[in-house]
Amino acid sequence: MVPSPTNHDATSTTEAIAVGQDTHYKSPPRKLVLFFAKSRDAWKTKCLAAKTAVKRLKNTVRFLESSQEHWKSRVKALERELAQLQARERDREGEIALLKKRWLHTTQREQSVWPPSSRRFPHTPLRWAT
Repeated sequence: MVPSPTNHDATSTTEAIAVGQDTHYKSPPRKLVLFFAKSRDAWKTKCLAAKTAVKRLKNTVRFLESSQEHWKSRVKALERELAQLQARERDREGEIALLKKRWLHTTQREQSVWPPSSRRFPHTPLRWAT
């Protein structure tokens, strides 16, 4: 279905197409109409499928970006909570260490004065205020 120019000169064909003059085809118009209609329909179908794919991909990207932002904010919140819990744990460990130290100190005092002298009551242990 190659166009058949009236003048076989290549330069005049290019000039005719550029100017917008009619091109003559060897095939009958009824066949050309069906061919061009099929070609147009195939092009439209292909273009519509591409547009649909692009739209679907854009929606996927938008969803993934919003999901990513959601999870980033969730991770940051959990990291803040973890830091708070770790700080609280360090504080508690410090308190435990201090209480152990005090307890050891008081038990050592009690052992150093035990057994009590005869002037004190033998049935009550000594308690030191710290």
